Amino acid sequence: MVSDILHPQPMNLLVTGSGTNATQDMKNYGASIAAMSQYVENIGMADSSGIITVMMQDASDGVMNGKMGGTQITTSDMGGGMMGGGGTMMQSTAGTSGLAAAMTQFMGATLNKSGVTTTGVQTLINQLTSSAGTI
Repeated sequence: MVSDILHPQPMNLLVTGSGTNATQDMKNYGASIAAMSQYVENIGMADSSGIITVMMQDASDGVMNGKMGGTQITTSDMGGGMMGGGGTMMQSTAGTSGLAAAMTQFMGATLNKSGVTTTGVQTLINQLTSSAGTI
């Protein structure tokens, strides 16, 4: 739900008041990045950059369902092994309702200093929550 990912700068939710003059694209873009970071925290991935890799792998077949084609994605295969050892299977809802839940959590966290609340990105949260994963 970002019309152009090349030109708008994502809102930095860690910066006080950053949402004051942010466009909806900037809010959605920033909230999506924050949600991925929160999701990494929630599942205990040791390497936070690994979420980008697993999300790209998941999206590669056109469906966000935790699989690349018919093969389940593991976090260790994508460089994001879990704390304490080997990888786990990527949840089928990671790129949809899992991301929505993480976004909701981060928007309500004290780290969110942007001034934008869950209400400010509710349409995006609803879209992720109700998505069947088809891109």
